[in-house]
Amino acid sequence: GAEFSYTTHQKGRLIAAPSVGNIITQMVGGMVEAQIGARATVGAAIAALAAGCTLLPLAASSSFSLAFLLLAAQGFFFGPMFPANSLVLSRWLNPSERGWAMAQGELAISLASMGVPLLIASIESGLGWRAGFYTTGFGCTAYLAIWLMLASNRPSECTYLSPEEAKVIREGQRGPDAYPVGESNDAEAPPASAGGKKHIDADTS
Repeated sequence: GAEFSYTTHQKGRLIAAPSVGNIITQMVGGMVEAQIGARATVGAAIAALAAGCTLLPLAASSSFSLAFLLLAAQGFFFGPMFPANSLVLSRWLNPSERGWAMAQGELAISLASMGVPLLIASIESGLGWRAGFYTTGFGCTAYLAIWLMLASNRPSECTYLSPEEAKVIREGQRGPDAYPVGESNDAEAPPASAGGKKHIDADTS
C-alpha cells in the first residue's frame, strides 16, 4: 500500500474485494455445480485464485480500480467452491464418513491458514511482496493441474476407481449418484412381486 500511496480506505476496500465477489456467488454455488459439474466449478475457483495472485502485482501497479476488480473477480469465481465441495463429498463418501471428511477438510484449511502466511512472509522478506504473490499463483497452478488430472464429478465417471471401491460406495450410499449410467440402485434388492406374493400367501393360509 505504501508503494502505491493507497489510503487506508483503499486498503480496506482491497481486503474486502474478494469477499464482495464471494458473497455474490456462494449462495448459488449448488446451482452452478448442477450446471457445469463439481470438477469444473472447483477448477474455475482454483484457476481464478492462481490468476489473481499472479496478475495482482501488475494490476496494483496500474491502478487501484484494476486491482479491486481483479480481487473481486477472484472471489466471484471462488464463491461456488465450498458448496460444490459439499456435493462432491456427498457423492463420493458414505454417510458415516462425511462428518469425518468435513472435519479433516476444516483441519486442513486451518493448518494452511497458519502455515502459508508464515511461508509467504519469509519469501516477502527476502524477495519482496511480489514474489509472495507469484509463489502463491504458481502453487495454485500446480494444484489445478493435479485436480484436473484426478478429479471426477461422480464415482461412475472416475477412470481409475477399482470395482471393489465402487462397490463399497454403492453399498454405502444406495443413492443414484453412486451408480453408473443405466444401473439402478435397486439392482440388488429382492423383486417386489416375490415379496408381495409371499405376503398374500401368508394372509390366505
